[in-house]
Amino acid sequence: MPSTCWTTPSAVLTTQMDPARLLNNTCTTARVGVIVLGVGHSGTSTISCELRRLGLVFRGRTRMCEDAGVVELNERIARRLNLHRRRVDNFSDIERFVNANPHPSTWFEMDARRLVSRLPVPFVLKDPRFVWTLHYWTPLFKTLPMLMHVTRAPREILRSHVARREMVTSADVRTRQLWDAWQLSQWPGCAVSFSINDLSTRVSRSNTHGQRHR
Repeated sequence: MPSTCWTTPSAVLTTQMDPARLLNNTCTTARVGVIVLGVGHSGTSTISCELRRLGLVFRGRTRMCEDAGVVELNERIARRLNLHRRRVDNFSDIERFVNANPHPSTWFEMDARRLVSRLPVPFVLKDPRFVWTLHYWTPLFKTLPMLMHVTRAPREILRSHVARREMVTSADVRTRQLWDAWQLSQWPGCAVSFSINDLSTRVSRSNTHGQRHR
């Protein structure tokens, strides 16, 4: 479970809250870096790009404020374990699956460990696939970064997918949000969770290359 620096939305957010104040007022581990956790189209790109504006660093090639190396590794794991199509109904389903697949492949651990060792400080990592894979990454950090967890209403996430003509169903969104909540519950370090809709207008209109939410 998260440590004592866990922060609930009601304790940290105001209508004028933004990532800069979250970083300054919550977790000292933000000085190491930040992992942004959230399902696709929940606002993770908005937050990651805002963190870059505040001075956090992406490791290498990025698209949608995502590290290309992280995306590649996460996608390989997701495909290997058929996570794009796998449905879950509750945490028990997830835990049974995780217990049946407790360790990632050797290639994943080697490549991920190498990537983590080369991260700049302070870094920002974001990939919607972290909802499936974050527990594999966690042991690789000598010092855990801050976890910044972003949520959005399911109907708004689905509407965003539909607007981009992406084949995602309400069941897909529900499954991913269950995984997302499970990963948050398992994070052993400092975390803050909030809704993208609770952030100030200034943040939601930050430099996201035309993509307001993801």
